[in-house]
Amino acid sequence: MSNPDKLAHHRSTNDLPLHSDIVIIGSGYAGSSCAYYIYKDQPQNQTPPIVTMLEARETCSGASGRNGGHLKPDVYASYSRYSDMYGRKNAETLMQFEANHIEAMSELVSEENIQCDWQITRACDLYADSQQAAQAKASYLQRCADGGDVSDICEIPSHELLSIVRVKNMLYGITFTAASIHPYKLVHHLLHKCVERGMNLQGCYLVKMSR
Repeated sequence: MSNPDKLAHHRSTNDLPLHSDIVIIGSGYAGSSCAYYIYKDQPQNQTPPIVTMLEARETCSGASGRNGGHLKPDVYASYSRYSDMYGRKNAETLMQFEANHIEAMSELVSEENIQCDWQITRACDLYADSQQAAQAKASYLQRCADGGDVSDICEIPSHELLSIVRVKNMLYGITFTAASIHPYKLVHHLLHKCVERGMNLQGCYLVKMSR
């Protein structure tokens, strides 16, 4: 990160607190959002819990900060496997849970006015391997046959694949709603909010311990 956030190496206190109600490991998507909603969902007439976040290195320096900001839900590929494992109803619930994340993220960004390059877009999965293409198509068609909500998913007609995607030798293509984001900006916006509410952030925790 060429311009690290001022919380990148932040340590709220020189030493760990003697007591914490909640300890969060990691300052990426999961850790920052967990902390954010702990404070957001806290009733105003109650004292918030004592929250400590431990980050091994710089804040948001792991997978959350290196994924390029692509947010793509799994809305068909795993349906068959989930259906076999958990049944059709639970498989459909999992697919909808994935898809709903795009709307939930959009609401969060709008509500908090987070400047994180948020953009709703379309993902396009392309398959060149015949076996993988067949499996993907079968999983999508199974969700259709089971009555799942596939209104947002569009197969690309095979005779239009080359003209639309401009990639040769593709056997199957399918599109659905996805999004893009600057994860570093999102995470640090949430971290700032949490630190302001009293969260003890221990950045570069393992680096200090190893010295």
